Amino acid sequence: MNTRSTEDRYGAVAVGLHWASAILVIMLVPLGLSMTRLNAGDNDVMYRIHVGVGMSVAILTIVRAIWRFVEPSPETPPMPEWRRTVYIANHAVFYVVLFALATTGVATLVASGIAPIPTNVNASAVEDGRARDAHFILGLVFSALFFMHVIGVMTYQRTKGDVLKRMGVNEITSRQTSAAQPDAKRRSS
Repeated sequence: MNTRSTEDRYGAVAVGLHWASAILVIMLVPLGLSMTRLNAGDNDVMYRIHVGVGMSVAILTIVRAIWRFVEPSPETPPMPEWRRTVYIANHAVFYVVLFALATTGVATLVASGIAPIPTNVNASAVEDGRARDAHFILGLVFSALFFMHVIGVMTYQRTKGDVLKRMGVNEITSRQTSAAQPDAKRRSS
């Protein structure tokens, strides 16, 4: 895989940033929902992990936004104009919501008198308020955007073609297949 993006696929940097962000975000949502349902004091570690991972996502999002300006994205796959509009809007809103989530997360800590450093977080000190409410609502909005994105990708993949190769998925499966083939040849001889 090339480091730089081409007309039809993202480069290794964009792919790495995408999948690192996706894995961390997938961790954040259930962690955030479960940590708020535990008794205060029982979930300090979960809050600290949530803050640390959230800050990592914020940094990755900044790097991704900069990279999108430095490195042009591949051409949008062929699709109807309405779907292209949804595709572009979903990606743009993803970035806005991720920045807003980071901002409201930090604002929740600051409003509670907690420095936004993961090791300083004490769950019982996190106060309810507008920033925390906004963070929760933005989390729901982000989850909806995430599922729209996944459903759109899977629908396109199933009906129109191999869009996952744009994000390096076929690179992984191709390597696994080619790595397994010598073993299969040795076993058959």
